[in-house]
Formats: sequence, structure tokens, C-alpha cells
Amino acid sequence: MEDLSKNICSEDTSVMADRVGDVQSAYRAEMRKEEVWNNIENRISKSKSNVPHISLRQKLLRVAAVLIPTIVVATALLTFGPSSSESTYATTHQTDTINLPDGSIAILAVGSSINYSQNWRGRYATLSGTALFKVKKDSQHPFYVNASDVDIKVLGTTFRVENRAEQAHVRTCVEEGKVSVRVGKQKVILTRGQEATWTGKTLVAKNTNLNGGLSVGVGCMNFKDVSLRLVVEEVAMKYHKQVSDIKFLTEPDSIRITTMFDNEPIDDVLHEIAVHSGKKIELNKGCLTISD
Repeated sequence: MEDLSKNICSEDTSVMADRVGDVQSAYRAEMRKEEVWNNIENRISKSKSNVPHISLRQKLLRVAAVLIPTIVVATALLTFGPSSSESTYATTHQTDTINLPDGSIAILAVGSSINYSQNWRGRYATLSGTALFKVKKDSQHPFYVNASDVDIKVLGTTFRVENRAEQAHVRTCVEEGKVSVRVGKQKVILTRGQEATWTGKTLVAKNTNLNGGLSVGVGCMNFKDVSLRLVVEEVAMKYHKQVSDIKFLTEPDSIRITTMFDNEPIDDVLHEIAVHSGKKIELNKGCLTISD
């Protein structure tokens, strides 16, 4: 009996020891879990502390850094394009009437040329030589003419521009409407019956004489020691309704002429040129012939 009691006590002690071991194992497992979670929380806390604080100003600067290049590119596209394809018109031996894409008209003198383009901001013509412009009105798209150093801006008007290297000046004459003529910081506003001349140094504006009988007859033509060729070309431009072609049967560049015309009939003008040049000048069915 005593031995049986000892065996029972021994078994109870063994069971208790096992239970205590199980509890201790469970406790250590829980401790390890808690330690793992603590490590994770510490890492999260450290990662948050390493993230720099971004102020509102810094956020706005970052947004601006993204938007500004986009705005610059968009502005450049709007400023410089899209534009229509450029068109070039030129004359050689006769005056020509050009119908520009916007509906404006340019009457080109002999030996003149225009390069024309347009976009959403306006209409642009670069002139070499002499031309009469009849600009279609469009307040949303101003018409600009560049002649060497001279920039001319109009909305809708009729005006003439002379830009010839031989004359060493650029002249703008207004028949109808109003134009702005600018060279660098110099600027004048011209209305009907006024003209401006750029001499290379100064921009001079003055009133001129309008007869009204000629659509191209804006003011007087003043020639000072210029070639017979240039005089004839300018007359053909001024009287373009009567002159459609020019034929030089003699050498016209060596003959120099100094004279002035103020809207006289074309017959009187041609007679005056013949007297000054010593050449025979005939107008027959629109063809102006100069011969010995």
C-alpha cells in the first residue's frame, strides 16, 4: 500500500512537471511573439522618423517644377505655331496682282517679291521691292509687313511700301485707313494722305498729296539720281491699271534720272521720262516699251 502511494505521488509529480514545462514553453513562445512585434513597431517608427517633413511651400514648388515646363512648351507652340505654310510671290518683267490666302491683295511692282505666312496671332508679309497692299479687315489677326528694318502693322487699309536697296530707304504711304510704322524705338502712326520714310537713321513722317484718281497713286514719286529701270518700274507700279508689262530694248541701268511726279496723267509722266533719259518710251496695249 505504501509502495502504491509512492507510485501515485511520483506520477503526479511527473505530470505537474510536464504541465509546468508546457506553461513555460508557451510563455517563452508568447515572449518571442511580443519581441517580434516590438521589433516591427520599432522599425516602422524609425522609418517614419526618417521621412522628412515637407512644407506647403515645398509641395507647391514641386508642383510648379512639373507644370512650368509644360506651360513653357504650350506657350511656345501657341506663339510660334501652328502656322500656315509659307507662300512666296515674285515678279520679273511685269506688275502682278496677288490674292493672298487671307483675302488681302498685294500688287507687286516689277522685280519685287513677298513671303507670306499666317497663324492664330496674325498675318505676316516680308517685302523686297515695292507693293501696294489692300488688307482685308480682321481685328483679331493684324497684318504685319516687314521691309528691312521697318515693321508695319495694320488692321485693314490700303497702303504702299517701297523697299529697294538702290534707293537706300523704306517708304510707306497710306491711301486709306491707319498704319503703325516702327523702327526700333522710333514709331509713327500714319493715316490717309501721310507717308513715312526710313533713311537708315531716322524715321520721318509727313503729309503727301492725294489726288484720288489713281488707286495706286499715293503721293508723289520723287527720284534723285536713280536708274531709268527703277523709274520705269515705279511708274508701272503706280499706273498698274494701264501698264501690265515692260520691255527694255535698251540698257536702262546706266542712265540716271532726277525728277518728281505728283499724280500727273501717265502720258505726261512718260513724256517727262523720255525727255530726261533721251530714250523712246511707248505704251501700247498695256506694254511699256523703252528703246533707243
